[in-house]
Amino acid sequence: MREKGNRELLGVFCVGISALAFALMSMFIKIVTLHGISPIEVAFARFLVGFVILNAFYLLRPVPLKPSKPGWVYLRAFFTGIAAICFFIGISSTTLVNANLLNMTYPVFVAMLAPFWNRETFSMSKGISVAVAMCGIYLVVQHKSGFSTGDIWALLSGMLAAGGISSLKEARIKDTSFIILYYLMVFGLVMTSVAMPFFVVPSLRSAWLLVLIGVLSLAGQFLITYGYRYVKVIEGSLISTTRVVFAGLLGMFVFSESINLSFILGAVLIAFAIIWIQAHTV
Repeated sequence: MREKGNRELLGVFCVGISALAFALMSMFIKIVTLHGISPIEVAFARFLVGFVILNAFYLLRPVPLKPSKPGWVYLRAFFTGIAAICFFIGISSTTLVNANLLNMTYPVFVAMLAPFWNRETFSMSKGISVAVAMCGIYLVVQHKSGFSTGDIWALLSGMLAAGGISSLKEARIKDTSFIILYYLMVFGLVMTSVAMPFFVVPSLRSAWLLVLIGVLSLAGQFLITYGYRYVKVIEGSLISTTRVVFAGLLGMFVFSESINLSFILGAVLIAFAIIWIQAHTV
């Protein structure tokens, strides 16, 4: 019993630290883009760092890299790669907390895709949750007098991430997390290389921040995957939403961003919808 409790505590810790890692990553993305590095170049660096780290692990412990279900693995990589690009653009054009919250709406869109993509039922409770989330999204973007370009990019990243998550559900049936992550880095590098409007040679400070962004991204992915082994879905969902709290605090203290009652109400509605949907998906 005590061992089980320790594992649950470890799971809570890992999911909580992953939320902090993602919030810090978004803060560093905003800082780097404010210093003249394009969001797509930042995304390129993120995928490059991940690619290098995964190849280092591969050299230490080689594994087969051919996916068993290539279609789903490639779809996962494609949608998640584009979602990351949209998220990075969103961070550079809206508040830190808005970008993170709107990006985290992906479970809502996963629920909407599930009947067509994963052959899962769309219950009445999920339908109500989707409606609640949409009301929340409206309140969040209205706290700044309407949609900004950054809000649109961030929300689009959540929509596209839903395609990545829906594909991941199918890919994980046969393929390992390493293979799925490896192809995400490969696809991400290719897509950002093609989409990059120009390349700015970063300063030494910016270069270190780009490396840190890549490390935080990979660490966050690993920690949340590991943590969910030991916590229930509803607990994991609740802890994951602390990423918005972290982003809000970082936005206020680092970038002097503000929030109001409309945003808080919208955030509560979105968080409720996300937790409800994820709790009733398993």
